[in-house]
Amino acid sequence: MISELGPYIEYKDSGSQWLGLIPSAWKVRKLRTLIRRWNERNQVDLPLLSVAREKGVFVRSLTDPDENHNVIPEDLSNYKVARKGSLVINKMKAWQGSMGIAPCDGIVSPAYYVFELDIHNRMYAQRLFRSKHYVSHFAQASDGVRVGQWDLSIPGMREIPVLLPSDEEQSSIVRFLDWADGRLELTIRAKRKVIGLLNEQKRAVIYRSVTRGLDSAVSLKNSGISWLGYIPQHWETRRIKQLTKILRGKFSHRPRNDSSLYDGAYPFIQTGSVAQAGRYITSYKQTLNEKGLVCCP
Repeated sequence: MISELGPYIEYKDSGSQWLGLIPSAWKVRKLRTLIRRWNERNQVDLPLLSVAREKGVFVRSLTDPDENHNVIPEDLSNYKVARKGSLVINKMKAWQGSMGIAPCDGIVSPAYYVFELDIHNRMYAQRLFRSKHYVSHFAQASDGVRVGQWDLSIPGMREIPVLLPSDEEQSSIVRFLDWADGRLELTIRAKRKVIGLLNEQKRAVIYRSVTRGLDSAVSLKNSGISWLGYIPQHWETRRIKQLTKILRGKFSHRPRNDSSLYDGAYPFIQTGSVAQAGRYITSYKQTLNEKGLVCCP
């Protein structure tokens, strides 16, 4: 997909180690020349917006269990207003990419930065600032005692170089990326469907092999077990209690904390591996050596 795009005729140094060479016709401006702080408040009737590194700025749902439900104060009058097209940044997580363009008028946490943005195509700005290289720039402009507590520095952020193609090219870039995203999403869905079918086939092959054997021509008989069905004529069924011995007592060692006890000759089943409702083993993968055996009282 990207290989089909031809290079520009001339390039120039962007002045940034992360951005490298850029098309010679593109402009480079400091972020400080393109933003203006927006501190409007007391608009409690507007929808509540949130910011996440995975999807930028979005209208917060109060019912979706997958969303982060931080406590919302009763008084929202101090929440900042973000107008549609504003740049909203979670200053404590900017180094992770928690920023984006407001999709509509709304209100955001007082801890967020809100800027009026002077870029022709807001979706180009969204793509640009949330790209890998620009997240690195915002990380460089953040500081703190340790990474998890980094805070975005306004002076540092103002010096970030912003790439500005022509207005027409900004729109073309956005259209191309939207098209590419759509193609990739279709491919991902198709791959997931194939993976699902292969997993289903794998389960079927495993089930047939362990319940019917490898000889498809063998005669079958009813096992007498409803969920098992028919089995090869020469096979027999026996209860686990006829094949195992349960030793009640204390461990001389705690196997879960000592990996050196595994990979022995003795099968080992913990109570958590036995299904509660059906009395059958759902996980049977562990073995112990002699040091890990149970000591009976």
